[in-house]
Amino acid sequence: MQYQEQESISDKIMNWTHNKKIPLAIQATRSPRKNNNIPQRGEIRWVEFGENIGSEMNNRHMGVVVSHGQFNRNNTATVVAITSNVQNYPTKFTLDATNYPCLKHDSAINVATIKNVATVRLDKKVGKLNNTDMDILDATLKKYLGL
Repeated sequence: MQYQEQESISDKIMNWTHNKKIPLAIQATRSPRKNNNIPQRGEIRWVEFGENIGSEMNNRHMGVVVSHGQFNRNNTATVVAITSNVQNYPTKFTLDATNYPCLKHDSAINVATIKNVATVRLDKKVGKLNNTDMDILDATLKKYLGL
């Protein structure tokens, strides 16, 4: 039974890869420098995380770009996911939806989901963290990474 479950996860990953690799490959040939779409630190964007393994973030979620724009010129960016699960964990902090029109309800940034992604996985900017929340994000990341 366990082998069948693993096979099912493998099939899901293969199907996602097969369905997404052509559009992602086409987008990957487009340099972000040509369309001035270089992700900037603090931007809120939709992110296509793909299929997960275990408890990784998957599918399409909003995320915050945490890497500096100068490092995002090489077609990758580091992001953390925004989730609707606002349970109090040391790796999360809540975003008040009244400060962010792109959020339908209060949400949380989960720094444990930090991930480097190809910029073709990022959709257009839908918001930007305010300075206060950016400071909280930085402090939470430092604590999570032991810096």
